[in-house]
Amino acid sequence: MIQITDKIRIKKLDKINLQLEILEPVNKKDGTVAYEWKWNGYYGDLKSAIGGVLKHCLMELATEDITTLSELIERIDNIDKELKKAVEKL
Repeated sequence: MIQITDKIRIKKLDKINLQLEILEPVNKKDGTVAYEWKWNGYYGDLKSAIGGVLKHCLMELATEDITTLSELIERIDNIDKELKKAVEKL
């Protein structure tokens, strides 16, 4: 398993598949909120899985309130640094 961020990880599913998982809030029947790892995609190699992580992170940026181009560039640079750290740990 490769932990990319606090909310994103890549998990080896079997000999040939990697699974991208996202930590998401889940509403329980008793009204509480718990966090569970949810499937977000299957990939055949690490390069494709990291591409999936990047795509997910960029989609999250689209929902955030970003007011300037420099702020957007800074957030993208942070995503790039997190991915590089995760790959270096391999």
